[in-house]
Amino acid sequence: MPRRTKEVLEQYIIRYFGIRGRSIAEFKQYLERKAEAYKLSEEDIQEYIDRYIELGFLNDQDFSKQWSEHRLQHRQRGPLTLTVELRQKGVDSETIKETISKLNKDEVKKAAREILDKKREKILRFEKFQQKWKAKELLARKGFPLEIASQVVDDWLSLE
Repeated sequence: MPRRTKEVLEQYIIRYFGIRGRSIAEFKQYLERKAEAYKLSEEDIQEYIDRYIELGFLNDQDFSKQWSEHRLQHRQRGPLTLTVELRQKGVDSETIKETISKLNKDEVKKAAREILDKKREKILRFEKFQQKWKAKELLARKGFPLEIASQVVDDWLSLE
């Protein structure tokens, strides 16, 4: 590979990691998209992956923990949605299971309450018996398990 091309690719890679953390599968897909333009073989792609794992840029455990915490706190995504998102990012099932099990239950409940607080007026418009259903339905769409949704909705409605 010509030196100039390799240097340009390195700059693109650094920029790619600068946007946000990446899973190994995402990085591999990125390199595969660049393969033709930069004449990368499968061996070259694997060398880049190994190199960036060694440098600490790639670690699926760290990525999935960081992704889950961020999406839970800033986007109020529930554990079920986080599982789907991590699977789409190419993280293996065992790592996903471990990450989701380590989520702080209080943070998960707090995120669910924040969703209900944002939609408070819409939910409270309904009759009492429908409010509970609508609130649980909302949390289910955001990826919260029924157990957590029921508990949070019951607590939230008792305060109203």
